Amino acid sequence: MNVLLMSLVFSAIMVTEVAGWGCPRGWVPFRKHCYYFSKSNEKQSWFQASFTCAAAGGALVSFNSPSELWWVKRYARRLRRGDFWLGGNDIRQEGKWVWNPTNGFPVNRDCTDWARGEPNSYRGRNQDCMLMWARKDFRWDDDECHLQRSFICERFVVNIFSGLVRLKYFW
Repeated sequence: MNVLLMSLVFSAIMVTEVAGWGCPRGWVPFRKHCYYFSKSNEKQSWFQASFTCAAAGGALVSFNSPSELWWVKRYARRLRRGDFWLGGNDIRQEGKWVWNPTNGFPVNRDCTDWARGEPNSYRGRNQDCMLMWARKDFRWDDDECHLQRSFICERFVVNIFSGLVRLKYFW
């Protein structure tokens, strides 16, 4: 009986779904997210960078946990590409920092990394966009949104392959 059952199982057509979760080429995985650190030669304004990230299915990076912040900061430091735009801004209301123009979630006070004396809208300039400031060990700074900087995009991991594979077993 066992031999008959095994024969039926192995001679049947088995259908298995194959799925792989990961990041698109050029993106770096961390937990359930993918991060894109722009190249040195693709600096953009904060608004252009925000659009570029959205076109790739993501947004400028926002931080929900100290471990995520620490990981991104460490990775950016190793690249040595200068400052990076982040998703934070106070465009709608001066001093009220939120993540990205679309979701508007407030910047969590328990997960911030402002450089000393920041944000400050230096000399009355309209510094409404957040960046990781290379000169200050990649701590946060507010700066003018039109300036050209590197940027960091974030998105969820993606299903990079999904399909049905038919396997035939003959015993």
